[in-house]
Amino acid sequence: MRNLLILTVSALFATTTLAQVGNVMELSVEDAVVYAWQNSLKSKTAAIDVQQADKDVWIQAARGLPIVNGSVGMNNFLDLPTSVFDASAFNPLAPPGELAELQFGQPWTMEAGVTASLQLFDGSYIIGVKGAKGFQKMSRDMEKMTKNEVKTIVGEAYYTSQIAKENVRLLNENIANMQRTIEETKALYEEGFAEEMDVEQLDLLINQMKNRAKQAERQHQATLNLLKYKMGMPIDQKITLTDDLNSLWTRQSNDELMAMELDLDANIAYDLVKQDVVMHGYLVKLEEAKYYPRLNAFFDYKQQAFRNDFDFFDFDKSWYPQTLWGVKLNVPIWDNLGAAAGIKKAKLEQQKIKNRLADTEQALKLQAVTAKADFTSALEQLETSEENIELATRIKEKTLIKYQEG
Repeated sequence: MRNLLILTVSALFATTTLAQVGNVMELSVEDAVVYAWQNSLKSKTAAIDVQQADKDVWIQAARGLPIVNGSVGMNNFLDLPTSVFDASAFNPLAPPGELAELQFGQPWTMEAGVTASLQLFDGSYIIGVKGAKGFQKMSRDMEKMTKNEVKTIVGEAYYTSQIAKENVRLLNENIANMQRTIEETKALYEEGFAEEMDVEQLDLLINQMKNRAKQAERQHQATLNLLKYKMGMPIDQKITLTDDLNSLWTRQSNDELMAMELDLDANIAYDLVKQDVVMHGYLVKLEEAKYYPRLNAFFDYKQQAFRNDFDFFDFDKSWYPQTLWGVKLNVPIWDNLGAAAGIKKAKLEQQKIKNRLADTEQALKLQAVTAKADFTSALEQLETSEENIELATRIKEKTLIKYQEG
């Protein structure tokens, strides 16, 4: 079967070197794609999402590590607290009902200490770490999908710009041919073999073609600016595209294209939805973990000083240590059924994602079937267009011969 010309905009994943002549940057389609991967806002945002996901893993993992805090505090009682007692407790001879006022403590106190805590068991910890790692993988796959989207967008913009450039070239070529025809017609008119109206009609036609050429040139510049925008390149940067239309096309067997089958496992969009189902499974487990007990350990050490004056840096005076450690177990007993409702809600949300997965599968299958049908229609249209071009060329050549021969 005959080969079909199809557009390919495959980009090199290896680093490419951009050629620059003066202030003009020369770009192949591969250069444009690599530049876009490095500079487009979509690519930069996707890279930031990956970095954030990496930090989320560290944040979740850090919950299981010991937490140590230090503290230093100083107090000065301008008025010491006063306690009131029954005077008979200290003086048996005191009249009944008489009160005694006493002040305890020193006006200056200082305390310095270290506190450490450790999470010994928390069901949500392991689930949280697994969820963070799952989101990390999703972020990396989303970055790959973004790169594929950027590759397609830039490739299409590059190809569109080259089509616009070719349109300008063809219009200028037609203008040059028309100019020669006008000169020949004027010569025939001067010899009496053509009418003045023939010359005027040709002048009108060439003026219209010149206007279309100017419009086409502006359109070409607009497509270049659009390409630069898609690449994340400054609009005022001058560029030259080095891949012409011929180099952007390759021949591939029609049979090979029609034989391609949809591979869902290799489809990033489908895989992302599958991962989303798993992530919502973690959310269900997080809700269930609210019923689990939590066990924590702590250690507290401090030194205290009590002074009548501010002389804490007199190390000959005593500091008094205090050391404490322990464990604490929290066991959920009753939460007014809030956790149960949370579990049901999380399961319903996961079912919604499963439904979206099934819908995505059917949509991709439909897209594959539709793409093959569109490809077949495009092939038939291309064959018809090629036949029409050949026919129009023969008609044009015969018409010019007849016109030149009078």
